[in-house]
Amino acid sequence: MAIAALLLTASVNAQQLMPPAPEQPLVAPVMRPAAPDTSPLAANFQDFPTGELVTAGEFKLRPHLSTSYLHADGLPTQSGTRVASNIFTFAPGLAADLGSHWSADYTASWMNYSSDQLEKSTSQFARLVGANKSPELDLQLTESYSKTTNFLLETAKQTKQTSWANGLSADHNFGNVMHYHGTVSMTATDTQNLTSTRDWETQHWFRGAISPKVDAGLGLGFGYNDIPAQPNTYFLSYLGSIGWRPTDKIQLSLDGGWQNWHLLSTVEKNQWYPVLDATLAWLPFDQTKISITESRTVTTSFSADSVTDSNSWGVSLGQRLLGKLLLNLAYNQISTKYVAGVGSTLAGRSDDVKMFRSSLAVQLYKYWSLAATYQSSKNSSNDAFYRYNATQYGLELSASF
Repeated sequence: MAIAALLLTASVNAQQLMPPAPEQPLVAPVMRPAAPDTSPLAANFQDFPTGELVTAGEFKLRPHLSTSYLHADGLPTQSGTRVASNIFTFAPGLAADLGSHWSADYTASWMNYSSDQLEKSTSQFARLVGANKSPELDLQLTESYSKTTNFLLETAKQTKQTSWANGLSADHNFGNVMHYHGTVSMTATDTQNLTSTRDWETQHWFRGAISPKVDAGLGLGFGYNDIPAQPNTYFLSYLGSIGWRPTDKIQLSLDGGWQNWHLLSTVEKNQWYPVLDATLAWLPFDQTKISITESRTVTTSFSADSVTDSNSWGVSLGQRLLGKLLLNLAYNQISTKYVAGVGSTLAGRSDDVKMFRSSLAVQLYKYWSLAATYQSSKNSSNDAFYRYNATQYGLELSASF
């Protein structure tokens, strides 16, 4: 058994008030499993089926489309007021297999607001994945680019961002005893009216099976955050993981440890933070899935001289109904403290966000689906400017050919 532990990264905190454009799974053909996961925890809750519009040997095209009409209340404006607006989103895209080792995807998204206090926006997302698989070593390369305008929790208003990320991962099995997984990544983020960041990180894990139902691992990591014209930061990660699958209907994964952050611009320049990423998935009935999550992360802030220390937990329910409907309910609570440098405007700020999401989706003809959605989000920040209480509801039509 190999339960992959989620990476505990120090990427930029990018929690959004509005849901982002749907992202299609992207895996190089050579790395795809020969058959879909048929375990009870996965089989009954996979997305609606997808197809291929154009196929020529190993070259395949898969267009996808998402369009939605929402009504939202409590959206924050640039001036700090809160407004209501109808929102129309149109997001077409195209995924392609470029031979057996490469896959690419591009999505454009247009958002139109009925309120003249909100800015109409165009976003772009591009991804490229390459992989090589051999008995000795598996290698995967990822590249991604995004240019977005969205409501960010940290800024409490529409904020333009441009991000470029690339990463390389390697996997090697030492017989049937131990597995090595290593990653290295770099992310460059430019945020409107705030700092630009360049974040490097590497992690190296060794995992092994303790029994047919339990595996465990140890990991080390290092990260460096470059902020132009500001003191930089770096951190060391000391991590452990454990996975437990007592039955085919219960799965527990837990990653955790400590990160030693060297904050060169704060009063306390050397600080230790616990980190955690835990998930419990349970299938009480064949058509019902319950998940409980808990996480503790430390990330670089968009603002100069600060990092965010976030603790979150959540519970979600997935329910198949009548063979055609998929109901999803999720509740999350996120508490964030800002560890700010001397004189920073974020010094002492803390956010407490409570969010509820629900959707009821039905599969229409072949590759089309229609969903009714509802979301409420409230931030009880200790700074009045960042407080909001927003709700949104509407319909979303999507297709993946």
